[in-house]
Amino acid sequence: MLLSPKGRQINGDNLGRTWRRFGAVLKAHSVRLLKIHSTRHTFATLALEAGRLVTWVSAVLGHADPSFTMRVYAHAIPGGDRTAAQQLSERLRKATSTTTAPGGLRFR
Repeated sequence: MLLSPKGRQINGDNLGRTWRRFGAVLKAHSVRLLKIHSTRHTFATLALEAGRLVTWVSAVLGHADPSFTMRVYAHAIPGGDRTAAQQLSERLRKATSTTTAPGGLRFR
């Protein structure tokens, strides 16, 4: 959900119209407009490069599992070597997929 400067929810149709108008301005200056969904990837990449926690980025993006965020955005983790990120992703996936409670009860 996106909010206006006044704190009101922005209607999807209005957002689309505004995005197209913005695209016309960019086109007039020979700048290509990306799809609005690309801004989501840009945000996630920049947030991770700035050192935000993967769990925070995952929650903001609405991902159900931080390991998914790790797999998609491993390249953006500072000092992150892809193998280490993939190993961490696998650990997160295992840790969030099944949990064992006291007494041996397992739940998802």
